[in-house]
Amino acid sequence: MLPPSGTAPVSPPAGGFGIDGNLLADGSIGDWLASTGTGGGVLSSTGAPLNPATTFHLIDPYNSSADVIFTGTGDKFNDNPSTWNFGFQTAPDKNDIENALIHFTTDNTGNTWVIVSGDRLSNNGDSYIDFEFFQKAVTSTVDPVTLKPKLSSSGTQGGRTVNDFTLSFSFVGGGTNPEFTVWQWKSSGTSYDYFDATSGIIGKTPAQVYGAVNGGDVSVPYGVFGGATTYKKNQFAEVAVNLTALVSSFDPCLSLGIETVLIKTKVSQSPSSQLKDVMSPQQVSLSLGIAKAGPDQTVCATGTETSFALSGSGTASPGDSILSTTWEVVSGTATIANASNLLTTASVSSPSATLRLTVKTTKGCTATDDVVLKVNPKPSCDITLLSPIAIAGQPVSFQAPAVSGNSYAWSVEYDMSGNPMAVGDNTENLTFIIDSEAKTVVVRLVVTNNGCTSSCSYPLELSLGPCITVENPATCPNAVQTITLAPEVPADTVITWSISPNIGTLSLVVADGNLSAEVSSTTCVAYTVTITSTLNGLASTCTVDGSFEDIVAPTASNPSPVRVQCIGDLPAPNTEVVTDEADNCGIPEVAFVNDVSDANTCPEIITRTYRVSDTCGNSTLVTQLITVKDDIAPTADSLAPVLVQCKDNVPASNIADVTGEADNCSVPEVAFVGDVSDNGTCPEIITRTYSVSDTCGNSILVTQTITV
Repeated sequence: MLPPSGTAPVSPPAGGFGIDGNLLADGSIGDWLASTGTGGGVLSSTGAPLNPATTFHLIDPYNSSADVIFTGTGDKFNDNPSTWNFGFQTAPDKNDIENALIHFTTDNTGNTWVIVSGDRLSNNGDSYIDFEFFQKAVTSTVDPVTLKPKLSSSGTQGGRTVNDFTLSFSFVGGGTNPEFTVWQWKSSGTSYDYFDATSGIIGKTPAQVYGAVNGGDVSVPYGVFGGATTYKKNQFAEVAVNLTALVSSFDPCLSLGIETVLIKTKVSQSPSSQLKDVMSPQQVSLSLGIAKAGPDQTVCATGTETSFALSGSGTASPGDSILSTTWEVVSGTATIANASNLLTTASVSSPSATLRLTVKTTKGCTATDDVVLKVNPKPSCDITLLSPIAIAGQPVSFQAPAVSGNSYAWSVEYDMSGNPMAVGDNTENLTFIIDSEAKTVVVRLVVTNNGCTSSCSYPLELSLGPCITVENPATCPNAVQTITLAPEVPADTVITWSISPNIGTLSLVVADGNLSAEVSSTTCVAYTVTITSTLNGLASTCTVDGSFEDIVAPTASNPSPVRVQCIGDLPAPNTEVVTDEADNCGIPEVAFVNDVSDANTCPEIITRTYRVSDTCGNSTLVTQLITVKDDIAPTADSLAPVLVQCKDNVPASNIADVTGEADNCSVPEVAFVGDVSDNGTCPEIITRTYSVSDTCGNSILVTQTITV
């Protein structure tokens, strides 16, 4: 049959639901998505349900070998779902569904409606899609032998339950209205089958069913089939059905609940045609019929009695009316405030209670529906201090009861700031370092279990110890520094001391009955003393940092300069030439560093450096200038005179004639200077001159008289 298009009189969305083959609200009439008018929507622009409890957007792979489809050629839509065969294959384009939408809502008389829609990859040819509503759960599973996908149905009547129903619509002949059929699961002799029940719901006034196929391109803001933002003609179909009227058409007194909706396609609208694509079962919670006690509720205990708000409803079949409504306690212990009022409260004093709503109509129908009210106990919250003493700047440990299912959220508040800070992990144990500047500390805990929470707190009393600061910090080496425990240390506390680094120049001596210690060092060093306090098997550790320091360099004056004639006269290094060395922390040590020459001669300046160091490595350099300069001339023996007869007999000059040449620093060099005649004759006096020179340019002249 062909249902009319139109507006389903429901809310939400605001303005009713337009069944027109479009997804966008039109003016004041609502639709799947809101638009520019006042009409509302049930999806966001990205296709996400605005209320996931009542609206569902199912997405299935398309044009993909990873798509789960029917593979059994003999599988029919009325077979037991547990016997259907599935595999991973690509569905035919005209039967390949990507998006299916489901929205449950109500009209102003309390009737429950469902709006469903589906698409297909190709608009070429006839196609079929149905939405099957199961009273018992249908779930996806895997065949343990073939490892292929399977369905598991909890229904015991041919894999279903009597009065399960299917809403099917077909894309037939390219028309703008889908061919709509309601199938009701009923007994058939010794078996069960689907029977056409469309006539009980369609053609009524006012309409109880609306349906449409998109007659042209329509906008899809959230994108479909690879990002397309429009559906082509006949790619999209939607139907709205008054489910309350539908169930009433099966039996005016019938009430039932829906747990699963299964969406699938077939090759065509023929009941015997082959099944093709399938979507994962969608689990829902829906009550239909005369009596609705509302969903089961679980709340956290609020004392000896816990209050629940009951929201029952009674909806008579068309032409009938409600005669009476009555609440009663079926199990557990509860008190109902007003048993005849659909909207009332129940106070439950047992772990759970089952309440039954009975609705009677003027035409003799009696329907019941139960609601289970469960009271979850609040978890226990308690904080135990594990550390024997709490010290600002030091670790502290706590513990809460360890209970399966508990989650723990720890926080700490300092100095009554009103701003607790999260600390620790989601565990019953907590260790954190107390803020070193804290004056007051409150540790808080929130324990959650089964959605219920409890909170507790622990005001922490801070101690000064067991550590206090070093009494004489940062002294010079060879002094003694004292560490003393605070007086709050409990009498039975076992105290142990240790110091690091472990070096021979650093020592720790415990005194005063283990309540103080003396630290000394012969060198500059930073150290850490660790004090461990053990009480009743629990240990708390604190540390004191100290140091022996000297950052002042020693002092000394430069030694007096020295002058020598020869390099051989250079004195050996002698630290005693540094005479006024001094240091703030002791007697410094003087050491020779090096001699550095200026590489000149006559004079050569040598800078001699000494280092004056203290025990902490501070040092000062002093220098002594040594001048090497030879200013003493060499010496030589006088030359004996020579007498010759003729001028031709004058001997040639010969430096070997100079003898006895000597110098204080080096071997002098003899050189001929020249002969000078007095230009006389008979006799002629010739004065022969030799020079004797050292390396610094000091020299003498030696002369020899030659008489011709």
